[in-house]
Amino acid sequence: MSDEKARLVMEAQIDSLAETVGDIHMRVSSIDNALRGNGRKGLFTSHALLQSRVHNIEEFVADLKYLRRWVTVGVLALLGSVSWATIEWVMRMQT
Repeated sequence: MSDEKARLVMEAQIDSLAETVGDIHMRVSSIDNALRGNGRKGLFTSHALLQSRVHNIEEFVADLKYLRRWVTVGVLALLGSVSWATIEWVMRMQT
């Protein structure tokens, strides 16, 4: 292979490699924009917001369970108090 032919082959390979590197750079840049958002909500921000919402919903459900327990205790106490007052009233009426 002559020097001129080897030089042309090398230049063609370098041009091909430059196009490939340019394509890779463009794809990495678009992935980076999708992840970071580039002025909009990116995947990282969206994921963090969704995790925050799920955490808030789980806390809300736990608070509802806690509230339901106390409401049940309150209703039972009220029923007990009404029952006791009724029994006392009935006992007074019998005497």
